[in-house]
Amino acid sequence: MSEESTQEQDGKRSFEERVLSMLTEMRSDFNARLERLEAKQYDTKPIWQQALTEIVELRQEMRERFDTVDRKFDLLIKDVFQLRTEQSRADTRLEKLESRR
Repeated sequence: MSEESTQEQDGKRSFEERVLSMLTEMRSDFNARLERLEAKQYDTKPIWQQALTEIVELRQEMRERFDTVDRKFDLLIKDVFQLRTEQSRADTRLEKLESRR
């Protein structure tokens, strides 16, 4: 065996150079992928604008529905009070009629 140091043979690069070259390629590929992902992240603005628009529309629709429900409850409460008042009057009249006997 000869005690020659590792040298380039037949014009080939050394192991270290090949590893460094692969690492450099991996880094540039990683950076390119990262840039594409960041670009996609910024493209979500139209989606958020649409979501906010839909939220505002839903909020308005819910307000209208709650207003309708509130009006219906008000009418129901008035009807119940009116029915109780009429029931009370009927009870009073019945008591008067029964007391005459």
